Formats: sequence, structure tokens, C-alpha cells
Amino acid sequence: MCMTATARSTASFVLAAALPCFAVSKEIIQLQTQVQALQDQVSRMQQSIDMNMGAVRNLIEAQGRHDLPAILACFGMEPTLEFVGGPRHIGAERVGQIYSDLLRAFPDLVIEVMAEHVADRSVVIEMVLQGNHRQQWLGMAPRGRPLSLPVCHVFLFDKRDQISALRIYLDRNLAIVQLTSGLLR
Repeated sequence: MCMTATARSTASFVLAAALPCFAVSKEIIQLQTQVQALQDQVSRMQQSIDMNMGAVRNLIEAQGRHDLPAILACFGMEPTLEFVGGPRHIGAERVGQIYSDLLRAFPDLVIEVMAEHVADRSVVIEMVLQGNHRQQWLGMAPRGRPLSLPVCHVFLFDKRDQISALRIYLDRNLAIVQLTSGLLR
């Protein structure tokens, strides 16, 4: 079979035009695949963040109800509670004791959340703890004085999206002043 020069030229043009279209289609498919992978990753991150925030909100609600078993259920297997600049408490028994002491000392404890900041593996909650001092706490005898203490909680999560650690930032001196001298600003 013999092709004329015009037929060869037309066939070459059609083939040359088809190759870039195929290459562009292949690039579009690769981009679509990459976009889908990114969307899947964002979806997984959002699910993780939602689970993390759910655990934090459950913990705050349990504190408000003074429900110690529910508080401890929000933590993973080997929780850590750390007062930044102070002691670190490891294990469910010790963490439970810290919460028990707080709830007993302030039976009318109210937690007012001021702000929430969310990242992939952590949540930061700015809050104010309010209540009247009714039992010994932080080595201070109860005097019935009011406490209004700004606190920042940094929650860290394990790979199963359970609270693995809680770092507490608070002004211990402000608490001492409020509970021993009755000053409230």
C-alpha cells in the first residue's frame, strides 16, 4: 500500500496532534489522582480533629458534672497530667486523684471555655475555673473563698485519638492569693 505525500502529511499531523492530547490527558489523570489523595488526607485529618475535640468536650462536660469515672474514660491507657513548671502525674490512678482533689475542693466548680485552638495532634483550651474553696487544695486549708483562675490546657493525643497527656498552665500564685487573702480581680 502506497500513500501519497498528502496522505502521509495528514497522517503525521493527526498522529502528532493525538500524542500531546494523550500526554495532557495522562497529566490530568495524575493531577486528579493527587487531588483525590489530598482530599482523602484532609478528610482523615478532619475526622481525627473531630474525635480529638469530642474527647476534650466530653472531659470538660464530665468535669462540670463532677463525674470522675467519665473524666478518666476520656484518657488513654497511661495518661499523663503535668502542671507546667511543677509536678508530672502518670497513670490513671494518679490522674484520678488530682481530679478528685479538685472536685472535692470546689464542689461548685464551673469551667468557662474562653477559646479553643485545634491542631492535628493537639488541642489547646483557654478557660477560667470558678468555684468556692470548700476542702484542702494545693496544701491550702479551705476558707470558702471564691476562685476565678485563668487556665490553659494543652491536650496531646495518641495514634488512637485518645488523650494521652494534659499539660496545664496556670498561675499558682494567683490561686494562692485568691484563696488565702480573698482578693478577686
